[in-house]
Amino acid sequence: MERKEYVHFINNNFDTKAKKILLSQLDNYYELQENGPINHKYKKGMAVSLLKGTLVHGIKKDLTELKSIKKNGLLAPCIKERKLGKELGIPCYELQQGYKLKNYVNFYSGATITFKCGKESRIKVVANDKMNELGKYILNEPNVEHYNVSETLEASVLPSLIHNNINFALIYENVDKLRKHDLLTMTDSELKSLCGDKYESYKIDKKNSERKVNILYGIPAEAISGILVGKAYEKNKEVLKEIRELFPNAYICNLEGLIIID
Repeated sequence: MERKEYVHFINNNFDTKAKKILLSQLDNYYELQENGPINHKYKKGMAVSLLKGTLVHGIKKDLTELKSIKKNGLLAPCIKERKLGKELGIPCYELQQGYKLKNYVNFYSGATITFKCGKESRIKVVANDKMNELGKYILNEPNVEHYNVSETLEASVLPSLIHNNINFALIYENVDKLRKHDLLTMTDSELKSLCGDKYESYKIDKKNSERKVNILYGIPAEAISGILVGKAYEKNKEVLKEIRELFPNAYICNLEGLIIID
């Protein structure tokens, strides 16, 4: 679909404030589409490092979804289908610090402990390689009336060390302009203008995890810096070859944080 068709949809379905925000993000989207990511220098076997602010988005399905993203970009359902009432953003997780990719996977493949005391609640993430010390973390936490242990929010939507149901994750390292239009950090007035009655759900979403972002409009395929491959496909040479052909400028890596194909 051409850019002018998305502009037409926005101009005919949103109020003045929402149109201004959306058209600004549309410009950011196409600028990034033209420029693409910064070229990487990774070779097979090298360890991947990620900077603070890197965004990661999980892909649950097989290559069919990756092919669609290559062709159309990763667009919010409302934009992709040009249908009001659908989601207006792309949910991602944002790195709160720099990590070796291996260490980031280890971090979110652990568990989240939610401690509660009266109305106060606190959250602590225990990394995968520290899970045998889970009891110590619970016992050492002061002022706890009760607690709950669950998987991290990232582990439910990204390839991880604890399950095989998520196949890929897209890594975006240089999308600062798109990041400025994060639905989870917008004002109530902006959200109401864009989303109507659905704006409350974005406020709740942000409250549940400070590591989440929700990128308005979408992210172009050309912005993909790397692709993290889960256990199901990391040794499948045919799949890896097809991913390389789809995204020739992206690095391809596994859960150990290593480049697995040149």
